[in-house]
Amino acid sequence: MINCKLENLIKSVHGFTMMELITVIVVIALLAVIIIPGYLHFIGDAKKDAVVAEARTIYLAAQIRATEFKSAETAENPYRIPDANDLRDLVGPDNVYEGVTKLTIVDDNRDGTIDKIEMIKNNINVIIEPGKNVIVDGKVRTVYSRDDQK
Repeated sequence: MINCKLENLIKSVHGFTMMELITVIVVIALLAVIIIPGYLHFIGDAKKDAVVAEARTIYLAAQIRATEFKSAETAENPYRIPDANDLRDLVGPDNVYEGVTKLTIVDDNRDGTIDKIEMIKNNINVIIEPGKNVIVDGKVRTVYSRDDQK
């Protein structure tokens, strides 16, 4: 009796056909083709946003230092444009500069107002100018203020 049940069980086992397996593989491949590029684009945008946030932090720190340097200006202590070392205590941990290959702080008129900052970090080029212009890899991104969101 046990042998009979075992034989029936072995004979009644059904598997998937080759066509069913190929269909499942094709469906999974199509889903991967649709989902993966969107996911990679999302990751790229997140990396750019992180670099923009760090560049904004550096811009604000540079503006603070430029204002301090301008207010302390004397004949013996002339105004100078702040550099990365002047900003270390304001921008936080040292890893903010990790991956930065270029950092340019511009004060054209030497009036204590930062006119532009350009930073290249992890091959992402960010240019911040006063107002609403943020340029990331050559493309303008609009930065909205609270008044613009009405």
